[in-house]
Amino acid sequence: SKHPKAVLALWLLAFAVLVPFAAHVQDVLKGGGFDAEKMEYYTARQRLAGLFGGFQSELVFVFEVPADATPAYFDKVDAAVAPLRRDSDVARVLSYAGTQFDPRFLSEDRRHTLALVGFHIDDFSLQQRLAELRGKVKGDGLTWRMTGAAPFNESLTDYSRRDAVRGELFAIPLVLLVLLWLFRSVPAALLPILMAAFSLVTTLGVIWFVGRATDLSLFV
Repeated sequence: SKHPKAVLALWLLAFAVLVPFAAHVQDVLKGGGFDAEKMEYYTARQRLAGLFGGFQSELVFVFEVPADATPAYFDKVDAAVAPLRRDSDVARVLSYAGTQFDPRFLSEDRRHTLALVGFHIDDFSLQQRLAELRGKVKGDGLTWRMTGAAPFNESLTDYSRRDAVRGELFAIPLVLLVLLWLFRSVPAALLPILMAAFSLVTTLGVIWFVGRATDLSLFV
């Protein structure tokens, strides 16, 4: 280039601007990918959910039941998920006590009971609210866990991110050793790695903007 300093300055500027967006790129990446939102079946499902009081996504809360549990215990489980009923995105909250002890909400061995929470929003939108919703469950003294498509995709996103970081922590030192052996110079060996780092961060920053406009898989 005839203007190396200007090119370097532009890269540094792009890097500085895009770093904050690259750090939050996973917020716009989606798990799943099993629904085509522009297809007729998806539109029909959304309309049916609205017309008949159904829900687009759901969370299942699994509570452990002690051996000496009484009906009061199941009332306590219902009270634990009751705050979710006041959430504007929630369509329905069902529990063992709340359904007048519907046997479908209690396992055959009576060791677990379920609370089902249906939402008006889709799984991806629900995934963005999981931490907040966990905090609303008042399960003091209760042992419980949350499952469903949104928590599954949240875990998949988290594991994918951590595996990518772990892979790079192993790969970069090996690459650096190979480059040192090839170039016999520390600055020359570091240059390709720095270029890759700059390219990666700026690309992820751009992906954040693209992900705001269209669906992108978490595997990006």
